[in-house]
Amino acid sequence: MYNKIIKEIKSENFKFIAIITIIFMLAAHGFVYLNTIFSHDSMKIIYWGESLSYDTLEIGRFTIPVLLLIRGKYYPPFLIGMLSIIFMILLIYFLVKLFSIKDKKYMAILSSILSTSCTITLLNATYIEYSDMYIFSFLLATLSSYLLLKSKSKLKVPLSIILFVIAMGIYQTTLPIFVVLIIISTILEVLKKNNIKNTFIKFFKNMSIGAIASGLYLVTYKVTLKILNIAPSDKYNSVNSLAKYNTLNDIFNAIKNQYNATINFIIHPSTYYKKIVIVLNISLIVLALLLVLLTSIKRKKTIVQNIFLVILILGLTFSINCTFFFSNGTLHQLMIFPMFILYMFLIVLIEKLLEYKVLKSSYLRVAHKFMLVSFAFITLSSVIYSNQVYLKKQMEFESTKLTMNRIIERMESVEKYNVQTTPVVFIGYLKDGPLAYKKPDLDYDSVGLWSPYSITYYLNYKQFLNNYMGYPVNVLDKEASLQIAQKEEVQKMEAFPSKKSIKMVDDVLVIKMGPYSY
Repeated sequence: MYNKIIKEIKSENFKFIAIITIIFMLAAHGFVYLNTIFSHDSMKIIYWGESLSYDTLEIGRFTIPVLLLIRGKYYPPFLIGMLSIIFMILLIYFLVKLFSIKDKKYMAILSSILSTSCTITLLNATYIEYSDMYIFSFLLATLSSYLLLKSKSKLKVPLSIILFVIAMGIYQTTLPIFVVLIIISTILEVLKKNNIKNTFIKFFKNMSIGAIASGLYLVTYKVTLKILNIAPSDKYNSVNSLAKYNTLNDIFNAIKNQYNATINFIIHPSTYYKKIVIVLNISLIVLALLLVLLTSIKRKKTIVQNIFLVILILGLTFSINCTFFFSNGTLHQLMIFPMFILYMFLIVLIEKLLEYKVLKSSYLRVAHKFMLVSFAFITLSSVIYSNQVYLKKQMEFESTKLTMNRIIERMESVEKYNVQTTPVVFIGYLKDGPLAYKKPDLDYDSVGLWSPYSITYYLNYKQFLNNYMGYPVNVLDKEASLQIAQKEEVQKMEAFPSKKSIKMVDDVLVIKMGPYSY
């Protein structure tokens, strides 16, 4: 086993993938790995406390506390970056092996698209504490598919199930990655072979294994909560909030809304050159469908084979965002990584068709050149976008530090205020107050980017002041803040930077940051 691993690492393909992936990951994300720009959820800052480990258990991510024991509860960006790069290299390498991609141009394209995707960018920008772990979960889902489709080991099924359960225990959105890879492999097999019976049996078997793994994940989740005596969470991103449909009409509407959400991401991509990328996305989709159609005609596929192909393509378009269907309509950029894997379908399709010599080489050369140019431009647009997002976050982080410094000075000027002992409550947020300012031509619509300040919810105040600025403040909980906010004296206060924004109310220091809103 050891010798086999060393041989793989020394292989020419692995070295090439490692070098090219490091280049793309650093070009797109090097800024965030070398700077401190925590915000929103990553304001849990520097240290992931015991309660936050329980939070991940409550919503079904029971593998995360185990990974924290290995990685450490502090999360310095550089360490996160190095782990993320390693996991991304392995992810791309096993995708290359899974689909037997031979041309280094296609390896480079695959690396560029996945490494610079907006999923990784927006994960790093706002949720960097999860970044390496989520990429690790994407890798495990890929390995799970790889074992089923490529391995000849007698243990491949139980190993595949175990990897899949661990991956789901990190992030449930790895489910569509597994399904998408199985479907893509099956489509390619149908186009290549005429024995549809064996292909269908293999497909049904692999999907059944995925269903068994999903069931085992749910059982593991329930058992873990029972053993630790933890109540399941009803948060939007928890297993306990899985959609429950009562009628066929409910299911139909959910599927319709899911496809609308998928189309919305295609026509509203999180990237820099939006309009051009929209055109390229649509063109690449049409090109992939056209190539499948022409191959089917050329190879004289039977009606049964064509029906199976149509079902697989419909299943593929459903699977890339199936988390929308299972999560009561929740979908954002962190959940759409399978859409970027879908780009790989066209890469593999063109390489295989060139290999099979099914279509005229002149047609494929045109498609090949268009694909290369399109993916190069999409990558460029993604790299520009990622660096702009990180710059935006850094400017907001600096603005938050400067503003909170001014607030500390005001606090200390209030008579009877004592550091650590005086109870403090915050009312409202800077993002809603007089100082709120959105910089032009930057993205404020994608997940985690809506606020012009790093502090976005009540717990952030204590986290930012105590953990990052090193200024111990006795911040009361949100419930106390809600009660104090109802007082007429507090409602009449003006928001910061007004001189009337900070005052003692019944021995509690009240700081009004913006309009009352929770």
